[in-house]
Amino acid sequence: MGLAKSVSNFDKVGQIYWIEWTDPYTVKSARQTKKISQLRRAYEMRLTSSQPNAKDVTVEVICRITGATQIFELKPSIKKRKVHFKITANKVASEFSDWVTEIERNAEVLRLLYADGHTVAYATLCLPPVVDRKFDLEFLDFAPPSCNYDVTMEKPPGSPPPLHKIYDANDTSIFKWIAHEGMVQMGLHLPSPGICWLYCDDRSMEVADFIHVYKPTSGTPLVSIIHAKGANSASNTRQVSPGAYELVTAQAIKNLKRISARSIISDVKATLIKSTDRVWDEPWRVGLQSSSVAKSDLDAALTGITYDCEYQVIIVQPHALKSQFNKTSSTNIGALQLHTLLLGAEALAHSVSAKFRVISDNR
Repeated sequence: MGLAKSVSNFDKVGQIYWIEWTDPYTVKSARQTKKISQLRRAYEMRLTSSQPNAKDVTVEVICRITGATQIFELKPSIKKRKVHFKITANKVASEFSDWVTEIERNAEVLRLLYADGHTVAYATLCLPPVVDRKFDLEFLDFAPPSCNYDVTMEKPPGSPPPLHKIYDANDTSIFKWIAHEGMVQMGLHLPSPGICWLYCDDRSMEVADFIHVYKPTSGTPLVSIIHAKGANSASNTRQVSPGAYELVTAQAIKNLKRISARSIISDVKATLIKSTDRVWDEPWRVGLQSSSVAKSDLDAALTGITYDCEYQVIIVQPHALKSQFNKTSSTNIGALQLHTLLLGAEALAHSVSAKFRVISDNR
């Protein structure tokens, strides 16, 4: 977590308030990435209402496949500056054996947040810095009348993701929210032939998940770089988690640096070459497909953009709930850590005359 200070023991750790899986895309090992992804699909974790006063953690684990639950106690320790977990229970039911095995094998799979600011991340106990200033999140509607979106589903499921599904009535992913509901809620112009385009760049070596380009016949063009990330939980009582925003903020910062280096347009054009059906110049409708000229028109628009252009980088990550965030944002250490993380990116955005926005859930 940036400039976090490593801590060598749990002696001064306060009470835990949140437990979650590590984001699989932030670990270095391919095996570990796959394993965390499997664990996230298989198990949900909730802290029990009664937590020990000391470092030990009591957690209820839910097996998503069977619906079975079991209570476990996690006893953390530090050996050679690495956190390890010992798990105790009366008797481990068979469906939870993989959960126990993987956590005891490698503590990197978990992230723990404590009320006094301590964090267990990547098998390290640390104390991240905080600033006493708020970042203004924007809370928008992910449950409009047309569709109750699954805030944990970043894109349509599949490998590779079937992007055409975001123009299907049944898809509930955040990608669809951006294409269908999000542009209006975020104040972006709707796609229109020759004037406005939505381009999905989701793949390896992407610039962003979406690039929204508005180039009016007169006036200043606006390029919006959109990064989407699924929430770590769909619970209506989910707590603020700075970890849910770390990876997507790092991606946003990368594009702010591209804006600083004036390479963002050429980088978008380079990825556009590989696109076949990822550019839309019409508003959302069921079954919408790229028009025959949408890609070439967008390429021509990008070619015509000079230094006279406005930029904004937008993060869509609905993990933070308005009800929880507003209630605790001045006192909750997780909220303060999130403010610190996002304010750092905002400062970089200001330095390159770009706008930095973070969209979350208004429930």
